[in-house]
Amino acid sequence: DPGEVAGIASHGQTVAHHPELGGSLQIGCPSTIAERTGRPVIADFRRRDLAMGGEGAPLAPFFHYSVMSDPSEARGNSVTAREILDRGVERIDDELRDDPGVRARLLDAMGRVYQSLGLFTEADTLLGEALTLRRELAAGETLELAESLVIYGFVTLDLGDYARAESLYTAGAAIRARLLGEAHPDHAAALAGIASVHIQTGNVDAAEPILERVLEIERGALGESHPYVALDYNDLASIRSRRGDYDGAIEYYKRALEINRRANGL
Repeated sequence: DPGEVAGIASHGQTVAHHPELGGSLQIGCPSTIAERTGRPVIADFRRRDLAMGGEGAPLAPFFHYSVMSDPSEARGNSVTAREILDRGVERIDDELRDDPGVRARLLDAMGRVYQSLGLFTEADTLLGEALTLRRELAAGETLELAESLVIYGFVTLDLGDYARAESLYTAGAAIRARLLGEAHPDHAAALAGIASVHIQTGNVDAAEPILERVLEIERGALGESHPYVALDYNDLASIRSRRGDYDGAIEYYKRALEINRRANGL
């Protein structure tokens, strides 16, 4: 019943975000949402936060406070970053049992933090739980589900579970291809994950054509001078070097170097 909805908060879809320049652009018209639903709409969160000197992430401080704050810190007790993270996970489990959508997003975020700290076993647990929740919530294929699949693939790759990593990347790539198109850079990112599995298992012959496709997609979508394209050239150069194609490797290394030089004003 629309009458039970007090208001709608519409973040929109971010298509460009440069806090260092004070600019951010989201698509999605709040006026159209208001007209079609008859409810008050709050929108344009990022630019207001930028105007106030923030990074355009106005919900992040609330997340930090609600998940990671601990009264003991205010009493002068010392706590480690790991302890704060662990307590945050406990609060997510205790306080968000009845809100699986928010719980999945926060578990996903916390899993990435653990992964960045090299705590792959803990990240595996959190990201696996987030993926399970998103599968239960998803009415068919969604981009959020695809993101969980791909992010979880990174962790399982770090853990050396190559078969599971390839399965996760492949499922994520398939959803992104269907929802975004095969020429989308997010699809390329999932394909790159599949190539990483082949490289880690020594199957460079299987990895090379996939990385060639990743390079093709990202050159077309992002342009020749994008840093991701430089990474693609580096990866392909490494494969060519391992195959003994040193001239081909040198050519790709030169292209990657030129992109990085231009990016750094050299």
